[in-house]
Amino acid sequence: MSSDVTRAVELPASPDEVWEQVADSDRLGEWLEADVELDARPGGSGSFRFADGEVRRALVRDVEPGRRLAFT
Repeated sequence: MSSDVTRAVELPASPDEVWEQVADSDRLGEWLEADVELDARPGGSGSFRFADGEVRRALVRDVEPGRRLAFT
């Protein structure tokens, strides 16, 4: 059984506008309501700190600017 989760979201914005939101830590943090630090390049690391104190860590797996940002 695979542990991969894939999420697709359709937004009323152009791919470039969406990319600006997900590739920038501050903007992604606004979207996720979290304090985000993310190095959006393959092998980059990240952390997501939520208001309830929960912290999640991330490792960037794949980046296709304007199209795909994959992390675990």
